Amino acid sequence: VAGILRGMVGAERTRRILGVGHRSGPLRAWGLGILLPICSLGALPVARELRRAGVPSGTVISFVLVAPVLNPVSIIYGLSHIPPSMLLYFALGTFLISVGIGSLWNRLVSKKYDLPNERLETAPRSSHHRLAVVGHTSATALVGPAAVDYGLAILAVGLLGALLPHGSLQTGLTRDNVLAPVIMGVVAIPVYVTPTEVMMHFGLIVRDGYSLGAAFALIVLGAGANVGVANWLRRDYGLKSLALFVGLLIGATLLIGFTADRTVMQGPAKVSDHTHAFDSFTRLA
Repeated sequence: VAGILRGMVGAERTRRILGVGHRSGPLRAWGLGILLPICSLGALPVARELRRAGVPSGTVISFVLVAPVLNPVSIIYGLSHIPPSMLLYFALGTFLISVGIGSLWNRLVSKKYDLPNERLETAPRSSHHRLAVVGHTSATALVGPAAVDYGLAILAVGLLGALLPHGSLQTGLTRDNVLAPVIMGVVAIPVYVTPTEVMMHFGLIVRDGYSLGAAFALIVLGAGANVGVANWLRRDYGLKSLALFVGLLIGATLLIGFTADRTVMQGPAKVSDHTHAFDSFTRLA
């Protein structure tokens, strides 16, 4: 996808598709994100090409936040594990976070870091040249600074699984614990979860009667972001901008998570002291 954007779609057309110059940019990025079945690491090569095309960074961030959470595969998979009304509620929550943070970022940060239009690439005229650009971009998507981002994400979730005692999340994330979204938020920050995997965890949390706020924190902070995404933002936008992003993301996620535990119908499940929803995040035999 990153190669096609650069070699075939081109910067000018990409900017037009994502509404550069209009306030609808984050909304269009949300629409593009839900069409592509990629994870939070797979979103990074696409994000780099969007930025290379001159798309405002807030619009890019909207794409990065929603693509790993809501896409055709995760939605279809989620419907087999989660009641549709509950899935719709959390889809609305991710929409508000993705578009809201992207819009604020475009107002507060993007003008300092976005590339000027005169430095943008143009799509090659020759079809052979276009294919060469697609191939080169695809082949180099996993090397250089990107490799550091991927390595940090894998290292973080590996350390979490090695050090977090097995079964430690079973008692702290029940729905009667008001701090369940906070606990899950702390754990989810170093976690890397694929879109289908997070829907499976979500279904187990709902089935076993655990905190829906914790489930939402896992979706946004575990599947939607990771340490690699944070390192990409730090490298391209600086520590202050990263702190703004982290603050907005965690604050909005916890607010919606707390609201979910008090407004969404829990269903017939009763709180259980045993669940397998969090097994993959803690130390296994």
